[in-house]
Amino acid sequence: MRAEDLEIVVRGRRLHAQRWGSRSAPLVVGFPGLRGTAERFAFIGEHIGGDELQLVALDPRGRGKSEKSAPGSYGWENHAKDVLAIADALGFERFSTIGHSMGGSVAMKTAELDASRLHRVVLIDIAGGVDRSVGAVIAGEIDDLRVTYDTVEEYLAHVRSGGLVEPWNEYWDRVQRAEVTEVDGRVTHLRRRRAIPAVHSGPSALFRDVGRIVDAIIKFSAEGPTLPGWTVLIRSLVGLGDGRESRRGCWRW
Repeated sequence: MRAEDLEIVVRGRRLHAQRWGSRSAPLVVGFPGLRGTAERFAFIGEHIGGDELQLVALDPRGRGKSEKSAPGSYGWENHAKDVLAIADALGFERFSTIGHSMGGSVAMKTAELDASRLHRVVLIDIAGGVDRSVGAVIAGEIDDLRVTYDTVEEYLAHVRSGGLVEPWNEYWDRVQRAEVTEVDGRVTHLRRRRAIPAVHSGPSALFRDVGRIVDAIIKFSAEGPTLPGWTVLIRSLVGLGDGRESRRGCWRW
């Protein structure tokens, strides 16, 4: 299933999104991590999207093909408000959300803002608050934005050399190709620098209430089921609109 590209104007900004599944099916909004765009949900979308469910994954404001906004207008709360506004624009009062890594913080913030609108909340590779020590990691991500490459293939070789993705496959290739652009004859990552620093919106009650608002936490480890295995789990968790209830809990995969 190929994704449908969407351009949706919400809160005065044009956001790019991708949809897998029928536009009339129950809605799940996907929000990617710090470096991510909608393309990172392609594998999940192709496996859960259909007549029973639609997954709409976002390029967050200031990243990917979405418009940038003014400094100070990013952060978890503004991203969460964008999620709610996307659901409004698509005509859904209630919906589910899947957040990966930093996107999980956005999903929890969305629940804090208006939990009554959420059918399910699924977190992938995150649980609870963010340790302040990750600031150094985020700073490294910002520095990485200054690096440019001669060609897309050189950039891909750099990513693969890190050894984080084994084996490499078509989905990772598509993600990385979707997230680069040419600037002054050089290749660099598509995300915008000003969108990265404002990811922490300060102490919040949502982390104290994580057990109340979150239906599932999926934590990756070196061993465990293949990706198709956890897409089956996600299908169960979001309910697919057929009346089945998901089990609340945490899976370390």
